Amino acid sequence: MFVNCLIENPTFDSQTKEELTLKPVKFGSMPKLSDKFLKSITKSSIVDNVTNYLKARENASLQKIMAAGKK
Repeated sequence: MFVNCLIENPTFDSQTKEELTLKPVKFGSMPKLSDKFLKSITKSSIVDNVTNYLKARENASLQKIMAAGKK
């Protein structure tokens, strides 16, 4: 899923623009998502896929930490 948005006057943590530091209330607009759209997202497999991806990423990170501790 891709979200394309325009944030008015964004501020970042450094010149490399890796992290947006502007608070969401100052974005200049609010997303308007219909109930039908939200229901279709929750019924699709995207929620499960994202959850599984994040769990796998967390497990990999924990394995690295545990491997470093054994050394």
